Amino acid sequence: MMATRSTITRLSLALLLWFATPWAYGDAENITDQQPPGFVVLSATAQNIEGMVHLDATFALRFGTTLEEALHSGVVLPLLVEIEVLQQREYLWPKTVAHVEQGYLLSFNAVTGQYLLHNRNTDTQQRLPNLSAVRAVLGNLNKFPLMSRTQLKEARQYLARLRITVASDQLPVPLRLMSYVTSDWDIQSEWYQWPLKVR
Repeated sequence: MMATRSTITRLSLALLLWFATPWAYGDAENITDQQPPGFVVLSATAQNIEGMVHLDATFALRFGTTLEEALHSGVVLPLLVEIEVLQQREYLWPKTVAHVEQGYLLSFNAVTGQYLLHNRNTDTQQRLPNLSAVRAVLGNLNKFPLMSRTQLKEARQYLARLRITVASDQLPVPLRLMSYVTSDWDIQSEWYQWPLKVR
């Protein structure tokens, strides 16, 4: 069966990105040419607001040349924030009390020169003028509803943790395969963990 034009285009893009050399980086603040692509969780806190546990978190995001070129070539970049609450148990593995995800789709409009950030949880969109604005929006998670306060029992101890990743399993197949062999596509932060104490 002959390949369609869109399939050929995707494969051509994948091959082009495979041979690209990611040495030059974008216009992010505090990013140098020596820094590789990567995501970092800078901080995270939780608070009780009217019976709901809400999360605030900040991230530092370096997309790198390969992802930036892919965006400018029409690839939609899926991003995912994963959040977990774990109950600590003596002599047993921690028990997962909550697992919540915040998903985004990031794309670039070549006609307007703007980036489109789609919040998959709320089904809302933001148009952003440049990658610095994208990093500013994605780098701050504010009052994210995590779970009901009643799920946390006073006599028990809990840990919360989160990370932000490129959701490589949601990429087009050629790029998904590339994420297995190059770190330019397999970008994820380390888990950021802290004791969860919410009054």
